[in-house]
Amino acid sequence: MSSADKGIDTASKYAEDIAQWSRKGRELMLSSVETLDDGREPKEVAEQFFERALRYDPTHQESLLFLTELYLHSARGTLMTKRLTRLIRDYPEQVGAYRAIVACLRASGKIETAVHFFESRLKNSTEGKANAHLCLAELYAILGDTASLQAHCSALMDYAPVEPIT
Repeated sequence: MSSADKGIDTASKYAEDIAQWSRKGRELMLSSVETLDDGREPKEVAEQFFERALRYDPTHQESLLFLTELYLHSARGTLMTKRLTRLIRDYPEQVGAYRAIVACLRASGKIETAVHFFESRLKNSTEGKANAHLCLAELYAILGDTASLQAHCSALMDYAPVEPIT
């Protein structure tokens, strides 16, 4: 069993805890309180909850998306991009890191960089192609490039369905 498979197996054992940590992190992140009773900032504690969830499931989509937002708001977008790129390399078939990197680069205004990243991913990798097509479809929709959007949507028809973000 590879380390990636072990990580996914561990995640299924702790799925309820991971969801709870992610939910608590989200609540703290959206909190209007400036300082908690213990003197810490809610976003600091939220980050800890997301990190805990990601320790057990490194590709947990919701935690990755919220952690990406926290990193962007604290000027650590480049650090998060590197982390997400590593996750894509280590877990090429898991959609969480792909969606988070799209969110990160989109929020940073680097849509063309994201398109280049996923186009090169399609050319140079044998794994995760469905995820790359999904991200490219989203990016081309943002850019208003309907021909490329349709091409990637058509390419997605060759793959098993991917769970949508809810």
